[in-house]
Formats: sequence, C-alpha cells, structure tokens
Amino acid sequence: MDEVSAVVVSLDSLELGAFTPRLMFDEGWIKELAEDISRNGQLKPIIVRPHPSKPGFYQVIDGEHRVRALGLLGMTQVRAEIRQLSDEEAVFLAMRVNELHGKRLSDLEEGSHMLKLNVEFGWTQEKIAEKLGRSQQWVSDRIRIAKNMSEDLRFYHARGKISLAHAREIAELPREVQPEIVKKVVEEGLSSRETALLTHALRRAEGEDERRRVLQAPVKALTEAYEEPARVVETVLSRKEEIIETFTCPGCGRKATVDWVERKLVWGE
Repeated sequence: MDEVSAVVVSLDSLELGAFTPRLMFDEGWIKELAEDISRNGQLKPIIVRPHPSKPGFYQVIDGEHRVRALGLLGMTQVRAEIRQLSDEEAVFLAMRVNELHGKRLSDLEEGSHMLKLNVEFGWTQEKIAEKLGRSQQWVSDRIRIAKNMSEDLRFYHARGKISLAHAREIAELPREVQPEIVKKVVEEGLSSRETALLTHALRRAEGEDERRRVLQAPVKALTEAYEEPARVVETVLSRKEEIIETFTCPGCGRKATVDWVERKLVWGE
C-alpha cells in the first residue's frame, strides 16, 4: 500500500495532463460537476503525487474534471490525497481509477493509455489484461486501434463523431490516407457498414487514380441500391465515365438514379 496524506492544496500548485488517460474533457460534464460542487461541496478528493522536479507542486493523477470545475467556480483550493508513486504506478492508477470511479473512458482513451504502459514501461498485453481484469483480446483490440490511428481519426473519435466500429475499419488503412476517409465518413454520415465497404474498396484499389475514384464514389447511395457488399465494392472500383447512372433494386424492382457528382440517390416510381 502506498503512503497517503490527505491535505488541501492550491489549484495553482497543480500540473495537469501528466498522467490522465483522457484525450478530451467534456465541457458539459465540467459545468454539471461545478453546479453539484456549488450545491454539495467537493465530495471526493483528487489524487496527486509530489512533482519530481518542482518542490511544493503536485502532478494530478485523478480528478482533472474536478480541478476544472473548481476553477470554473473561482475556487482556489482543492482537497487532495498525496500518494508517493513512481511514473509506472501513476500511469496505471490513472487509468484504473477512471475505469472504476470516473467518467467512462472512450475505447481509444483506454487503448492509448494501455499503449503507453506497453511502450514506456514494457508491460505485455497479458500483464495489462491481468491487472485490469480484462481479456487479452479486449486489450489487443484497443491497443491496435490506438497504435494505427491517425491524428484526424483520433480527433473525431474523441469527440464522438467516429464510433469504435468506424475506427476499427479506418485504422486498418495506412495513416496517410486516413484523413480523407475520416472527412468523407463525417461529412456524409456514413454508417459503420458503409465505412467497411469503403475501406475494403480502398484496400483493393491499385494506384492513386483508382483510390481517388473510390473516395469520390457515392458509397451511401450504392449501399442503398445494392444489397450485396461485393457488388457495391465492384461498382465503386469500376471506371465511371457517366455522370448519372441508373440502377434497379434487386429486391423491389424500383429504379434508382445515382448522381456521381452530387453523390445523391433518387428513387424512381
């Protein structure tokens, strides 16, 4: 058991961001937390450790939402537990306490933090899984996504614009092509199925011209026109000379017109 001291410290003496697994802090949550603290006081202390190079300063391990909420209220002090922890212990505790007692971490935040344990401290995936009480597959899945993810994919996933299902598919592609995929998925509101078809077509694309055609294809419209994934990918990869094409739904027999410029689908009678 590490040594613990309960104290009141100044907000100005705190260093944020050293160990937090969070990529983004929810402003709405901070405001809600501030309102609760205003009514009921600070119910739970934050966890800090002495700063290794600045006497009288502390690094926050858990409680950055509370620190921000207190700052929003104009308060200058916070109740804290001071623990004597190594870097490795602090990184692990920051994730564990958030998992059990904090606001839910996203899959990417979990993956990024576990990747840090793996790369910086040499923890194997088996050790991480054992320490967190999770399966190795759970750990491996999140680490792989965090490791392969571009900054654009990380940014939009952290803000809830890209789901884990989307991220899994996009992270399979080279990092340099991910930003264009992310933009298309976000702007066109592609589903995880549509995203999977798009990334599959991109993996099959040969050369820059073919990749460009895939990125310009109206994937959402094609998935409505065709039920078979293979047919969608085949159509996306084919050369398109026409600006407008007509398809027939294999299920109902209705005709649909796809405008390849506007990327719209219009159903006929």
